[in-house]
Amino acid sequence: MKIKEVEEQIGITKANIRYYEKEGLLDPKRDGGNNYREYSKEDIRCLERIKVLRLLGIPIAEIKQLNCGQLLLKEVIEHRMEKIVEEEKNLLEVKQVCRVILENNISFMTVDENLFDGRKENWHVELERIWHEDITKELLTRKQFNWNIAVMLLWGYLINAVITGVAGTYFLTFSEINVIRWIFLSAVTGSLCYLGVYVTASMKIHLALFHVSAFILTPLFISVYRLFRMIFNSSEASAGNFGRINILVFWILLMGYVAIFFCLAERWGTELKDAHLVALSAACTVLVTALFLIIWKEWVFPAVMFFAFTLYIGTVWKDGLAADQNCNRYYAVSTGSRIINICGAFWNMYGKTSTSGWVRR
Repeated sequence: MKIKEVEEQIGITKANIRYYEKEGLLDPKRDGGNNYREYSKEDIRCLERIKVLRLLGIPIAEIKQLNCGQLLLKEVIEHRMEKIVEEEKNLLEVKQVCRVILENNISFMTVDENLFDGRKENWHVELERIWHEDITKELLTRKQFNWNIAVMLLWGYLINAVITGVAGTYFLTFSEINVIRWIFLSAVTGSLCYLGVYVTASMKIHLALFHVSAFILTPLFISVYRLFRMIFNSSEASAGNFGRINILVFWILLMGYVAIFFCLAERWGTELKDAHLVALSAACTVLVTALFLIIWKEWVFPAVMFFAFTLYIGTVWKDGLAADQNCNRYYAVSTGSRIINICGAFWNMYGKTSTSGWVRR
């Protein structure tokens, strides 16, 4: 059963179904022909259980523990009953404040914290929950969703342009040992950041991981280039020599691609196909390759890297657009975090070609 049919049958939106997949609550198989998700009867029953438990107010974290057998349903329900008692107490206090407003005919302009009659300390936890919900559950239009991702990527590549300008020469003088070390360190750090996006729903942590992923891009890029030159020491590969200006231009061109993709995503939205992504990446790569070949006499490395970067950006961005009608800011931030992390390209492809990959979108 396809996701649209599941949505219609159970009444859970596609965005929520993907979110539950990402949280590891279910893992539908993929069709070998078109790579689409195929939901089984067990997946349907799992979603029905999630629906009921969420209606009862059971948090995702506890549902995950139920799935893994770490908690019993009795324990979860008893804990929920304790919470309900607290909520009832809070609702009685809310009711009392509402009564005070009505009985005293208090106007909108005079509403302040004094209405809580010195009890506002008791509301600290509740306020934290409300503020978090206001941020993470804010629904976005397709334009807002695209804009959030575009701004994040432009900021991330701008960071790399600045790093290149400030420390590019230093990274370009790495010894062979340091090149290997930086590739290993960047790969491990990038993989941990990519995994971190999937184990937490905190946008603060996602943004922190986004910046970590951005800061390791330039040293990783230069280290891969140095390794490329060591391995392919052919006349073509050694004809040119990347410097700070070349790498700076690369990041600027990548920012240009982000702007182009933003315009296309605005125009076509969910109509974007894989063929469109490949065609756009190939066309932009040809132009970039020609530029580097004419000016700097080097084309293999910039061509390969630009195609890899742009194809990965387009693939993850397009996947995000599939949920644009029910998308929230959390989903936009997590998508931007995955895109900036080029190390995640491996895990992304692994998840698409296996049943136990990291990616569950």
